[in-house]
Amino acid sequence: MSTSRSSGTAVYYPVIAWTTGDGEAMETRADIARPKKKALPVGARVDLRYDPKDPSRWMLPAEGNGFWWLFVAQGVLFVVIGLGFLLGAWSNRL
Repeated sequence: MSTSRSSGTAVYYPVIAWTTGDGEAMETRADIARPKKKALPVGARVDLRYDPKDPSRWMLPAEGNGFWWLFVAQGVLFVVIGLGFLLGAWSNRL
């Protein structure tokens, strides 16, 4: 675990270590900091997804998924509203 301080508050960056399918040892620090009460204990096992062609590209499945779906849902909503306006304008011309 890596620690950083900002404005007197300590945050913790998980250090992730894994071995790829072909035996290459990898280790990196997560980009998302956590407060100590939400930090994983040292040595905790987590699921990890990585690109076998480029193991430096990885993610923890639990990171960022909530915001991803929020943006997808918002995008879908805007597309539906836009199509509604487009179809309404088109039908008024007929």
